[in-house]
Amino acid sequence: MPERLLSALVVTLLVGCGGTPSQPTPTPTPTAVATEATPAPTPTPAPEPTPSDVDELVAACHGKAVPWAARYAGTVHPLVVAGPWGGDAWDWFPDVIDINQKWRDDEWTSAMIQLVVCPGRDEEGPDRSCGRYTTSDGVTGELTVLRVKQRIRVIVARTGKVLQTKALYGGGCPSTASISLGADPPWFTRGDSVTPEQINRYAISVSKHAVK
Repeated sequence: MPERLLSALVVTLLVGCGGTPSQPTPTPTPTAVATEATPAPTPTPAPEPTPSDVDELVAACHGKAVPWAARYAGTVHPLVVAGPWGGDAWDWFPDVIDINQKWRDDEWTSAMIQLVVCPGRDEEGPDRSCGRYTTSDGVTGELTVLRVKQRIRVIVARTGKVLQTKALYGGGCPSTASISLGADPPWFTRGDSVTPEQINRYAISVSKHAVK
């Protein structure tokens, strides 16, 4: 066989044995994976301030019930006194009211309290004639006292409801030595305010009232 023909045959065989050229493997497309969003942190609520026993008892003067107070019952009614004493804001005045010491000294514990006594602001009461006075220089005329009234409410602590109301009056007729009279009668003078002693006496009597 001629050498040129043999070479052509060999080339033909080599090409035929190669087969179809392989295609490049495609790069796989990455699959997106859904992830859950991280929730925003929940803010910690600010703690509610715990009211003190004093605050809750004073609030009874505004008609708010004191849930932990004792039921109004029995023959002795532990109580406390709170009031504005001529101002607008209810407050606590334990040092001027003797009966409040029973609460402060734990003779009457907080859980025993049944009543709250709430004195109101000073009001103008009915005038009172004190009769005729004579000045040092011999002028005689009538003296009238412009009385001061204070309305006292007794509150059932457990319900915030008014149990009873009483008006106390300050200042009686003054002595001639305690006032300065003007030149021309009739004369007028403002009476004294209700004293803590008056309120204390009333509160003591309320603590012993029979339950109706």
